[in-house]
Amino acid sequence: MSELDIETYQQLSLAPASEIIAAARSDNLQVNLTMTKPQNITLGGKPLKIRKWTPLFKARKPDIVAELLIENSGETGESDLQEVILADFEICPACGHEKTPAPAIQVANLKRLQRGRCEIGWWSDDELARLEHALQPGDLIIPDFYQSCTIRRANGRLETWPRCQ
Repeated sequence: MSELDIETYQQLSLAPASEIIAAARSDNLQVNLTMTKPQNITLGGKPLKIRKWTPLFKARKPDIVAELLIENSGETGESDLQEVILADFEICPACGHEKTPAPAIQVANLKRLQRGRCEIGWWSDDELARLEHALQPGDLIIPDFYQSCTIRRANGRLETWPRCQ
């Protein structure tokens, strides 16, 4: 089969990034992250399987990149970062809308993620407060690099948020 069936695609397109990665790996697909900037997802395996999964990975690239970054940071000895989830979300079973963590929780998780890395990349409390103030319910922080992050707005629009404004 050269494509995911429609039902599977729809289910996975709403699933957390970690579930998408796990499903692809269970289908014998290698999923990795390049360490170049900008970071890209690399898929390895049989060409038919790569073609099968590529549309889903393209559609959810920011979320999957964030999940792979968190996954990779755990391999470097920062084991407590495995629990930091900035880019996963749940779907409300009653209404079908995305449920994202509150802005304060997301900013706290971003700060915790940064504290596990080189001190030069730590955002100041003022920068984090400005970011939290800019977030609205339903927005989602996707960590990028030291100087910015991406905000996925509730309407699906992606916006780069620079560290210094």
